[in-house]
Amino acid sequence: MKIIHTEASLGWGGQEIRILSEASGIEKMGHEIEIWASPNSNIIREATAMGLKIKPLPISEKRISNIFKIRSEIKKSAPDIINTHSSTDTWLVALANTTIRNSPPLIRTRHISAPVPKNFASRWLYTHATTHIVTTGNALKKQLVEENGFPASNITSIPTGIDIKRFYPGDRFEARKNFAVEEFNKIDGLSVDNAEGAFYLFVNIQAVEKDSMKFCLELLDKAGIATVPGVGFGSDGYFRFSYATDLETIKEGISRIATFVKNY
Repeated sequence: MKIIHTEASLGWGGQEIRILSEASGIEKMGHEIEIWASPNSNIIREATAMGLKIKPLPISEKRISNIFKIRSEIKKSAPDIINTHSSTDTWLVALANTTIRNSPPLIRTRHISAPVPKNFASRWLYTHATTHIVTTGNALKKQLVEENGFPASNITSIPTGIDIKRFYPGDRFEARKNFAVEEFNKIDGLSVDNAEGAFYLFVNIQAVEKDSMKFCLELLDKAGIATVPGVGFGSDGYFRFSYATDLETIKEGISRIATFVKNY
């Protein structure tokens, strides 16, 4: 079965993580998966890193020209199912899909609790253009049924779970360390072992720069990230990175390091 996931969002968070986690899992079950999103979106970058098939498309803006582009791609790709995830991509796909004979079923996943407008257009979108609605929690399903009057039989709740390989009850520092290791190993030229120790990682930069003092000084100057050169620990070609902070700060820091390395 060929399944296309669309996402209009340019950001990166729980919604995008869920989309790619589901897509990857379904692909492992033997289905063909493709991610349609804006060329400059984070989900395209992450999907590429995961080895998922992507198709960059103008799907983040509601324009008539974009409807025709998506219509053309649907006809060429001939998917068995299209699963949309945000408002803009749902409208674009729905309008394109209605003009295609024998069009594929459209599944709309609702990830957020923002109210759905109570108007004719939204009702058409959710009850006619959409084959089925998936919500990421029972409260979202209840909201659509009670506040919008959408038929409950046309809505399935699949609550978002937890990836126990990355998040689990226990030591928060351990979870942050695992996250940092995984993110550093995605950066071309850098690598890090998941070593036991305090709240630090030693990141191998030898494929990029063997002089750790030079690298760390430029990283501080150009990216505003303070790290400790490995030469002080007898490990030139490495730098020490602390994960003794919150997850968002770690994420931002590694993102800046990735950009710095890319332009180094």
